[in-house]
Amino acid sequence: MTEQPTFESALLEVQGILGSKHSELVPSNQKITSIKKDDFQSDDFRRAGLILEQGRENESDRHIITISFAGGEQLFIMTGKVRGNGPYELTYGGADLRKTKTVTYSYDGVGTIVELDLKSGESVTHTGKAGSTDMLVPALHKVNGRLVKTETFTP
Repeated sequence: MTEQPTFESALLEVQGILGSKHSELVPSNQKITSIKKDDFQSDDFRRAGLILEQGRENESDRHIITISFAGGEQLFIMTGKVRGNGPYELTYGGADLRKTKTVTYSYDGVGTIVELDLKSGESVTHTGKAGSTDMLVPALHKVNGRLVKTETFTP
């Protein structure tokens, strides 16, 4: 029997994903009210036929983790497998050849979202309509594919 994930295990997963950026993106003086994890199956996953392999029907290859803070701020972490430039960079002999990419979106609770690519360090600030979670969340869901599972954790 497998253990059910807990708030603490979700927090450890976030720390592992963010690495050295964790203390900057999840400040210790911010009270976390919830962590939500949405698991997706990308179009690439389905196109490569991985969904046809037994037991992989509900497996996910992309994730959006949303951390909500007491002050209304939120951190969205989009992570998962992405294809490179070539159309054949999906699988070979059962191995997934795609690279893992992680991008964070820090929402200040008012109207600004800071997008950060963890690998390149490139940062972009979005304001106005683009600084709203009303636009961000549906766009992240659309680009990630089919939602297969959602879990929410509270302290």
